[in-house]
Amino acid sequence: MSWKLMCPMPPSSRCPASPVIETVFDPPKRMAGRRVHLASGRTYHVEHNPPAVADKDDETGEPLVQRDDDQEETVKERLRVYHEQTKPLVAYYQSLSKKAPMNGASPPVYVKVDGTGDVEDVRDQIIASVQRAVVQAEEAENTH
Repeated sequence: MSWKLMCPMPPSSRCPASPVIETVFDPPKRMAGRRVHLASGRTYHVEHNPPAVADKDDETGEPLVQRDDDQEETVKERLRVYHEQTKPLVAYYQSLSKKAPMNGASPPVYVKVDGTGDVEDVRDQIIASVQRAVVQAEEAENTH
């Protein structure tokens, strides 16, 4: 899970509330599939960006390695600690996003998106989700 604060609205519009975006994906699977050619730094993924020949660098034919910090058990432990520490932050922003405007300030817009697709698909999903949430927040403000 990662957090980004941004306003993915068209440049001609203003962002009436600060969006908080939670991007959810399966890091152990994604990271455990990563392979690296150490000499060049080229990276591959066994599912999403595989080399032409399994476990071999496309340019040199040299072996690819899985770094120690990409081992599934290492990733799972790091994520356990991460989630333990960020769960209160997620709950805080979810709660805060449901509050009514105060002193003319809009609460943040909270959206949660699936981050397992291609970068462009995830970006489009984030933009569409925030735009929908901003419209809903504006409508809610106009009814108060």
